[in-house]
Amino acid sequence: MKKTTRVTIETERVLILRCGSPGRIWCEQCAAETETVTLTALGNLAPEETEKIQQWLDKGELHWSQSPQGSVRICVRSLGRLLAAEATHGPHGSGKPTEQF
Repeated sequence: MKKTTRVTIETERVLILRCGSPGRIWCEQCAAETETVTLTALGNLAPEETEKIQQWLDKGELHWSQSPQGSVRICVRSLGRLLAAEATHGPHGSGKPTEQF
């Protein structure tokens, strides 16, 4: 009889964003009050993460607003959902784990 061994690897990613004065806004798309983070605060991420966030902004997948001072404020709730979906389904949303052995 053929014996099969399955190995499952779980990974966890923690993203901590710290900015001088995080703001709370009403996010129209979430229909809820949410924390926000500025693009400047996200500029401290690795280049590939910054590029990914910029792509999400360009595609309209991230919720954002512009402050009276002109800075872009990103809805942390929508950012968290996209990051969680990517961790679960891989970068292309294939529905498959990102690592298979």
